[in-house]
Amino acid sequence: MTEHVPTAPDSPVERTLVERGWSDIDLAERLGAGATRRHRVAILEADRERAQAWYRAPVADSVPRSLRDMYESEANVVRYRRVVDFLTEGENVHEVGLGYGFLGTLMLREGRLGRYRGVDIVPLCVERTTQMLGANGLLDRAQVEEQDLYDLTRADLEGIGASLLVCCEVIEHVPDPETALATLAEALPEGADLLFSIPLVGRLESVWGHGQTFGAARLQRMLAGAGLVPHHVEVLHDTWALILASRTVAPSPRAAAALEGGARIDPEQFHEPSFAAMTNVPVTSLERAESAWTKRVGGLTIEPTARVPGDDENLDGLRMTARAERITKGPGKGWSASAGMAFAVPEGTKGVRFQVGVGDLDDVTSINLELRRDGERTGLWKWNPADRRPTSTYPTFLIAPGRGGVNLRRVPGSRHEGADTVELYVIAREDQPIDLSILRWSWVS
Repeated sequence: MTEHVPTAPDSPVERTLVERGWSDIDLAERLGAGATRRHRVAILEADRERAQAWYRAPVADSVPRSLRDMYESEANVVRYRRVVDFLTEGENVHEVGLGYGFLGTLMLREGRLGRYRGVDIVPLCVERTTQMLGANGLLDRAQVEEQDLYDLTRADLEGIGASLLVCCEVIEHVPDPETALATLAEALPEGADLLFSIPLVGRLESVWGHGQTFGAARLQRMLAGAGLVPHHVEVLHDTWALILASRTVAPSPRAAAALEGGARIDPEQFHEPSFAAMTNVPVTSLERAESAWTKRVGGLTIEPTARVPGDDENLDGLRMTARAERITKGPGKGWSASAGMAFAVPEGTKGVRFQVGVGDLDDVTSINLELRRDGERTGLWKWNPADRRPTSTYPTFLIAPGRGGVNLRRVPGSRHEGADTVELYVIAREDQPIDLSILRWSWVS
């Protein structure tokens, strides 16, 4: 029988936060960089301001200017700051994958580590990191060596008494990430943690050194396969997945401390909706206005309708019926019949919400909502039932700033605000009758 390896922390709070972290990663990867950056602006700005206020550039004379610009990019400075949140003053840290030594230097200087050991398979990275640590007066607490990740052992970490293993921006470079993560896990001494980061899907595939992509599902399988339990999972600067893991299900003090150390979001950065209220009013109480679209019809009637079939709620709606009377000669010959109900628009209105019923959608060429001011059109929304059908027999539509429609669609150039009249009208197909009900109505403000 295969031994069961726990894959989640036993703390309900920690477990819930980890699950939400995975969900955030999955959502960010599904939406893509553009959408998540637009919609995560509050946390991105908070992280950026916090990191920039914290960052003091290390002496980096050994780093070419072009590479220094990359290492000191906004995204990387945010990453350095967040990694330091996971450090405990005086502890010993082992890092796999050095780059040119920026993160190692900042962990030693800002994290106030006791000891540091850093390794990299690339000799130039070992040389540049050694030079950088020396230039910043940190070599007395550090050792830097050339070593392959796959050769890492527990003895290497125990040799400096490491309580944290850091591996940022490495696993996407190696040929076998699953084995790499398992190697890191096996190297953890009793009670030690692993902190690693991996690019989100859709962010850094243009970097030629990257040969692997992951996604939340693969990352979870990798952790389980390595016998690791995630204690903290987050989207970092909409660029990386940052994960803290260990080989125990016990609650992680490091994860708790990192939560306390995160950026505080300015509430003024939160999303402010473009409208605040949708005030329901009985349709029968709306102030009627002159229709501009009741043309070529006969037998027009507008009368109250009290109920939607299958709905027990009493309504104060209006039903309009008419027969088409198409002109057969002279001006207007062949034009379709149309009929509408128009209402006065209160000052300050930003839009409308309404529910409608149509006798037979096959009898209708289009259903339209028009906004006017002083008799001139200011906005038009159109629905062609032949192209799109709603799932509901009695659909509800919302016309408001910042909201697009699936069926009733805004004509380019239309404005939501400033109208004094709104009219809902239908254009009949050929000689078919008109049957339109407005069942519910709200003014949007």
